[in-house]
Amino acid sequence: MSEVSALSQEYQTAADLSHALNRAVIDLKKARLAQTPASVPGEQVSGQLSQLAEILDALATLVGSGEEELSDLDGTAAVKVPGTLVAQLRETYAGTLEYFLEDLRSTANRLREGAANVTDSDVDRLDALGNVTAGETASAFRRLMRH
Repeated sequence: MSEVSALSQEYQTAADLSHALNRAVIDLKKARLAQTPASVPGEQVSGQLSQLAEILDALATLVGSGEEELSDLDGTAAVKVPGTLVAQLRETYAGTLEYFLEDLRSTANRLREGAANVTDSDVDRLDALGNVTAGETASAFRRLMRH
């Protein structure tokens, strides 16, 4: 695979993850606030929460395992996570990695229980993760445009 193809794939993976994460967080916030219940059907929120929990599980597994790729998580649909994001999270949370992983898993479990069980800390954690993924997407895009 050429360098441009690899960069393009990395950018697409980062963009897809960022989009899925941010869309799910927005729908979660809407459901929690219940300001626009008609705009986010319960079925959609349930699917988004499940997808978000799957993303968090994949991140926790990757960041904790030392591996750079995970193609399948417990037989569910594949969650693609850029290796650069995994490396960045390891570096950012190096001193508190076990706590970070525990927080990710706890948030994933509460997401599976429903929007009402998600705490403000969980939402803050998801927002921070969304910011990191958006930053990684922008970084991948810049690397791609330089070639």
